[in-house]
Amino acid sequence: MKVIKWMLTLGILLPTYAFSQSGIERIKIDGFIGERINTCIEKRVKAQNVPELIHPFRHMTEGGWWQSEFFGKWMLGATASYRYTADPELLQIIKDAASDFMETQQLDGYIGNYKQEDRLTNWDIWGRKYSSLALLEYYRLTKDGKALKAVERLIDHLIKELEERNVNIAASGFYYGMASCSILEPVVYLYKETNKPRYLDFAKMIVGGIEQAGSSQLITKALQDIPVSHRSPFPNQWWSFENGQKAYEMMSCYEGLVELGKVLNEPLYLEAVQKTVDNILQEEINIAGSGAAFECWYEGKKKQTIPTYHTMETCVTFTWMQLCARLWRETANPMYMDEFERTMYNALMASMKRDGSQISKYSPLEGRRQPGEEQCGMHINCCNANGPRGFALIPDIAYQVKDNQIYVNLYLNSDAVVALNKNKIALHMQTQYPLDGKIELAINPQKETTFGFEIRIPSWAGRNFRILVNGEQQRYFHKGSYLSLYRKWMKGDRITMDFDLETRVVHHEHSQAVTHGPLVFARDSRFNDGDVDECAVIQCDREGVVQATLKNTFESSFAWITMEVPMILGTDLENPGNKAVRMIHFCDFASSGNDWATTGRYRVWIPETLHVMSEPFYKYSELPNKKEKSGNPIFSGWYADPEAVVFDNKYWIYPTSSLPFEQQLYMDAFSSEDLVNWEKHPKVLSIENISWLRKALWAPAVIEANGKYYFYFGANDIKNNEEIGGIGVAVADTPIGPFKDVLGKPLIGKIVNGAQPIDQFVFKDDDGQYYMYYGGWGHCNIVKMGTDLISIVPFEDGSMYKEVTPENYVEGPFMLKRNGKYYFMWSEGDWNGPDYSVAYAIADSPFGPFRRMGQILKQDKNIATGAGHHSIIKGLDKDEWYIVYHRHPLGDTDGNHRVTCIDRMYFSQDGSILPVEMTNTGVKAASLR
Repeated sequence: MKVIKWMLTLGILLPTYAFSQSGIERIKIDGFIGERINTCIEKRVKAQNVPELIHPFRHMTEGGWWQSEFFGKWMLGATASYRYTADPELLQIIKDAASDFMETQQLDGYIGNYKQEDRLTNWDIWGRKYSSLALLEYYRLTKDGKALKAVERLIDHLIKELEERNVNIAASGFYYGMASCSILEPVVYLYKETNKPRYLDFAKMIVGGIEQAGSSQLITKALQDIPVSHRSPFPNQWWSFENGQKAYEMMSCYEGLVELGKVLNEPLYLEAVQKTVDNILQEEINIAGSGAAFECWYEGKKKQTIPTYHTMETCVTFTWMQLCARLWRETANPMYMDEFERTMYNALMASMKRDGSQISKYSPLEGRRQPGEEQCGMHINCCNANGPRGFALIPDIAYQVKDNQIYVNLYLNSDAVVALNKNKIALHMQTQYPLDGKIELAINPQKETTFGFEIRIPSWAGRNFRILVNGEQQRYFHKGSYLSLYRKWMKGDRITMDFDLETRVVHHEHSQAVTHGPLVFARDSRFNDGDVDECAVIQCDREGVVQATLKNTFESSFAWITMEVPMILGTDLENPGNKAVRMIHFCDFASSGNDWATTGRYRVWIPETLHVMSEPFYKYSELPNKKEKSGNPIFSGWYADPEAVVFDNKYWIYPTSSLPFEQQLYMDAFSSEDLVNWEKHPKVLSIENISWLRKALWAPAVIEANGKYYFYFGANDIKNNEEIGGIGVAVADTPIGPFKDVLGKPLIGKIVNGAQPIDQFVFKDDDGQYYMYYGGWGHCNIVKMGTDLISIVPFEDGSMYKEVTPENYVEGPFMLKRNGKYYFMWSEGDWNGPDYSVAYAIADSPFGPFRRMGQILKQDKNIATGAGHHSIIKGLDKDEWYIVYHRHPLGDTDGNHRVTCIDRMYFSQDGSILPVEMTNTGVKAASLR
């Protein structure tokens, strides 16, 4: 590999970064995320009135509330923030706070605010957990032995008190004992710091209590795959012991189980946690990366379009992020980093007010944000105390070192220094991600050294993503994985990534939302472009991709990232103004409602207007007249990619059913004696006869040979060679089927020469040889068909595939032969856009070369847009040709609203094809007899 040498300093101005377990010595994050982290530290951590948090511990008058959690949460956020910034002012605040706090410890070891007679009840043990975690983290930071001794005394007193009062910790407090039992985590940490067996015994006792009948049974129920929303009967009293769905406390217990499982080398504990997290991800986590209502699991993923009280508590958001980060450290599974990133950009960033003065208790997917109530008679609440921990977790997980490899987990403008193999490696990352998918990582080791990089490839990377090392493109990787790069690294080496992020529409329960990579977007009333709650149809292509341009507007508006989304608003199509596509402003979810104004409103899930017709809507005055001619469209319904052929002196058209991908599981056929009157033959090919079909049954090609009919089809819209799908072949005895898959697998199931295996066309040359042209993604291949027509065979030179891609080719190849010349045709442009069109080339060979001659079919703004993916049929006369194609009705840009049309096609005297005139009237009747 070519190396461009350059000098990069080791970043000596970066703050010291003390997360020794990560191997990261220093890190500094810039850009939007860096600004949010810094704002949180200044406005929420350093500005906190710490004496107010310590005050309850000096008086011990409580019997029911949770004041004792606030200091511990704040201290954990403060120490994590200091590890990032190395700010001496913050360190002094932390030291003063720890000293004052430890002074509240009683002679018997108790640290808390509960009266003697109420101890071990309600939130008392929960508060002791946070006190223990805070002092342990302070000890790790400063090595102040007084802090470790304070935790020992605290836990020793708890063990003694439970024994003396004969209290089962798993039967105490709230939520089937989960709040109390979450003290498992600091108990395990204390054992690891001291190696004293009594703490390990206590940890085992806690787990034993958890698993008793009548307790939460977090391990057993997880291994039995009981969903988190059904871990206990629906409670009569919500904030009580009998509510086993409490999200935050449940996840807190699982964090302790992960740590104990490592100590005991017990894999079942980790398995239980992973199963639970899988269930939370499948059934609870919403599009913004959080969940829960009234702080409990409730099957929220499927209900997320329903306006719901008190969703996405910030304590739940942070604990979900922390649990994902913890599981990543155990497994290095990139799925956990995808989920961390989704939550970070959306739910977490949305929780903090623009000026950083408040962190919201709840961040719903619609409505407005507002301060949470002040709790327990104090000027704070749980989420204001806990939220900064989420922001401070970001620099800890951005880069990680495991097994002599540097894991690149988050894509942020950053500088870092990594300690590895007695060497120091400076990393400099430049990016606008996720505004776009482009990232450059510069690597500068003190000395040349061999080690590995693990580059996370997000699951939302686009289909054309790529990664290069020093300009050399890397291969053999796929979305939702890590790319391993193990080599000798030198100063000046660069890793360049382009994840080709796409703006997409997500559909759920008659609603739709807009995403771009990990980002979720929302309408916001501050844009003043209509009612944010109005129903609409967001315009996208058949893969859900929206044509939108994103802008970074953080310096000039209330929003970090904005875009304009094409939409048809409302419920009326008769008025041309109403059915026109409008560009509506959206902003990233984190920015929506970020001023917390009571007059504003935002919304993520947009109600999707229902269209119940099976064909395009026309006003009565515009209905096509089909009495004298075929009219266009030639038959009713949404159909595209028409394959027009002639069998037994009858015209046949086999189109794609233009539906959402998941519904494209069958194909109809249409036949006509005269091109005017068409008979429908439903479901000539369907999922019942294709064992490997899952979605996206596309673009048929049908031929008659060997006494049978061969139906070639594309299926499953594969994006990489690990997926099952591609071009298949089905056979029937008649042109109306039923066609049945003959191979039980794709005929062509791999991406070769960059061509997605779709849009096949089978051509028979004069010598009787059949060829197949196919390909999407801007590449076209030709293959040679075997005599059985269900196999491909090598060309004379031994190759199986030859690329024949002409200029501007996108998809939809077609070939015809006239007067000894090969006319190769294809579709250009974005099939969902108005400029979709058909172009052609002429060659002396079926292999080309194909020099583009020009376009023959394109939009007519008075007739229709998006005209393309065609086929050609020949009439009875010598030079009678018809082009059959799909197009979009005027004013309707729904990606799936395509209709099949027919018009005449003519050749000039020099053999070139004349531009096709699109019509609404179609063609005259023409018989083949």
